[in-house]
Amino acid sequence: MKHLFTPYCIKGLGLPNRIVMPAIASFLTKEGGEIPDLAVEHYRRRAAGGPAMVMMEACAVSPEGIVSPKQSRIDDDRCIEGLAKIARAIEQEGSIPAIQIHHGGRQISPHVIGRKPLAPSPLPCPAIRAEVEPLTIDGIRQLVQQFADAAVRAKAAGYRLIEIHGAHGYLVNQFLSRFSNIRKDAYGGDVAGRTRFARTIVEEIRRRLGQAFPLSFKISAQE
Repeated sequence: MKHLFTPYCIKGLGLPNRIVMPAIASFLTKEGGEIPDLAVEHYRRRAAGGPAMVMMEACAVSPEGIVSPKQSRIDDDRCIEGLAKIARAIEQEGSIPAIQIHHGGRQISPHVIGRKPLAPSPLPCPAIRAEVEPLTIDGIRQLVQQFADAAVRAKAAGYRLIEIHGAHGYLVNQFLSRFSNIRKDAYGGDVAGRTRFARTIVEEIRRRLGQAFPLSFKISAQE
């Protein structure tokens, strides 16, 4: 507790204290990803409370990765303007703007995206129970680029730390877990194979943004 209000540094990014608001879904975004004034004010008020960093809720990196029609999105350059409004509001209140990038994978209802959800393997989500489309190698490579494209947009919008959502049963976590990944190729099997998708995403973001840009990775400690 004695360190809670002392400065901290993440990859050269100075934080005045160690309090961070994590990415928590508000679903205030309009369908299609438009950011309304209500969402901007939501984050402004969170930042006004004094945390060193406020993280924008999970933003989908591709259209088939949304878990709700009102999920925030970062899958197109048109998203930058709205996301930048939130980043500026957070910064104006003295907090550091961060953002989480995300893909729901098999943990998405087909009714939301109008197609079979993507997955590492032909195993449906235990909760959704919908038929899935296993990803091909080309599909995996495309998703890696979509995560990296999202990171570039996040930086352009003014976010100073980017978090990759690798937890809670979503796509990156689905690759990491033996419960959902039974692939026999380079993206499955042992720990090296199951972590390859996540590692490649990080490597590609690093290649595009440089080694100095702060990244974080959310992971489930226990499934």
